[in-house]
Amino acid sequence: MNTIYVITKYVTVLGSLLKGQELPAYDISFPEPTTGCTVRHIEIDDDGFIWIATPNGVERYDGRTFRAYHLSNTRERSITDGFMVKIKAAKGTIWTSTERGVVTCYDPKADKFTKKFNTSKGEIWASGNCFYPTKEGMLIGTTSGLLPYYTQGDSIGDFVHTDLSIKAIIGHSDGKRLLLATFNGIKIYDPVTQKAEPYSSIEGEINVIYNDTINDCLWVGAQGSGLYIVDNKNLENIKHVSTTDNMIVNVITPLNDNTLLIGTDGDGLLATYINDVRTDKGISDCKLILLASESNDAPCRLTNSVIDDIVVDGDKLWLALSLGGMALMQPKNENNILSNPEAETYADGFAFGVDVDRDMCSVFLFILSENSSTVV
Repeated sequence: MNTIYVITKYVTVLGSLLKGQELPAYDISFPEPTTGCTVRHIEIDDDGFIWIATPNGVERYDGRTFRAYHLSNTRERSITDGFMVKIKAAKGTIWTSTERGVVTCYDPKADKFTKKFNTSKGEIWASGNCFYPTKEGMLIGTTSGLLPYYTQGDSIGDFVHTDLSIKAIIGHSDGKRLLLATFNGIKIYDPVTQKAEPYSSIEGEINVIYNDTINDCLWVGAQGSGLYIVDNKNLENIKHVSTTDNMIVNVITPLNDNTLLIGTDGDGLLATYINDVRTDKGISDCKLILLASESNDAPCRLTNSVIDDIVVDGDKLWLALSLGGMALMQPKNENNILSNPEAETYADGFAFGVDVDRDMCSVFLFILSENSSTVV
């Protein structure tokens, strides 16, 4: 049986920025047999199947059972292609990359994964970190720079910027350039000139970036220094979000137009509202609220506070808990959130520079009265 913790209170948001707004209370469960295993990434495909990446391969969950898809003849950790580290939906299917850079693609007709290529070329060793769909195919962000993949001819090109270890790729608001999250800050990359220049003065390892088009600012999750907001109109205008000193931010995912979910390495699942971020004087400060962690006083109790991935599936949240397996959070009261049943699910999208083929899921946050579930 799945373990379920019942949460009976709303998560109240404090602070003037968040005044009068509430997030729903959630029930939480841990679908077996993932409890206790390593889950790095979660994806949802067009048919509603949940895919998870583990060191032993890929598994698909239909809401009742798991089906394993192994890329070798053994489940042992010494599989030839290395640990499974990335799994992403792009170009209408599921793509995977191992720590040794072996890229595979799911064939729905054959119901199996097929090896496509290896991101290591010649003497350049590279582990694929992210896939960014393009008209020609995809750009793959690797530990050894950018690597283009071309659909026509099913071929890969030459590495670009081999001095960069790239963890995430998103599109710039100009529709032409790309923003790269690297081990050495944020870079803005022009595919035409193939030049990569520094973007903002934030230094160090960047795990994730998310472009807030409503407020024209960039949210930045760093390795060990927390969460930042960069003003796209003035790149020197940078805000360090409160309470994020020494925090490791792994993933930034929009819950709806006004709320971001923040997945951390050790601090659990957090949320922040992004409306009214910008003021006449620049960017306002923002506060984070705790939604779930392994702490005893957390609104939702997790088996592990290391969150590697978040998928927003209508009004449900799927969490990859690293060594804690997978968690499913569902609103206690179905009236807390109105989701669009016809909308395609938006998973970690721009947060990891993937899933741009899918539209953002429209999920609207209701303001609930304290004494009833009636929408006011």
